Amino acid sequence: MKNNFDDLKLVNTALADQSWEAYSAQLRNEGLARLRAKRLNRRLISYAQFAAILTISAVVLWNFNGPRAVPGSQPLRAASSAPNSSRADLHSNALRAEDSSRSSGNSTPYITEEEMLAMFPKGTCVVAEVNGQKELVFLDQKSLSF
Repeated sequence: MKNNFDDLKLVNTALADQSWEAYSAQLRNEGLARLRAKRLNRRLISYAQFAAILTISAVVLWNFNGPRAVPGSQPLRAASSAPNSSRADLHSNALRAEDSSRSSGNSTPYITEEEMLAMFPKGTCVVAEVNGQKELVFLDQKSLSF
């Protein structure tokens, strides 16, 4: 029995050594650092999930309500003032008689002939009446030079 008691005394002495204490403290600190890093990762993931839910809900609400017009701005019209538009597009979209746009009571604003001509460089186009209908005609610069 005495031999067993001496072994325990030797183990207790070895465990009480300073190097063991330093190693034990180092292990404890590393474990705590890993736990802190995992907690930080969990928080970041939950914040990212919350931001994604907010973004998705905002998009869904925006789609249900639809875009709203900004006061004082004109709605966009597809290719009505583009210089490369076809003649049919210009005829159907860009030219509206001033009387018909104001008398219809429509809330969509139209531009006047003068405003439309001001969009293009001076002398490159004119409004002409063809077969009783007004059309925007682009002039060829080669045929204008003398």
